Amino acid sequence: MNDYPMLHFIGRHGGWCAIVLGLVPLLAGLWLFWTGASAWWIAAGLGAAIVIFGVMRSYVELVRVMIDMLLPK
Repeated sequence: MNDYPMLHFIGRHGGWCAIVLGLVPLLAGLWLFWTGASAWWIAAGLGAAIVIFGVMRSYVELVRVMIDMLLPK
């Protein structure tokens, strides 16, 4: 279990990390709107949140497949 600690960390906690990283641009867009910027920042933040969450979630699934298939148990 001590081999490849980052793979095990991402396999274990990657789902939550993807959610948190996906919420960052949405919250930034909401904050920009709150401070007086255009409402388009909310839409841009939502779009970026969807893309970042999708990329991170697919990366986590890829790491989980690597852990299941390539690492000895």
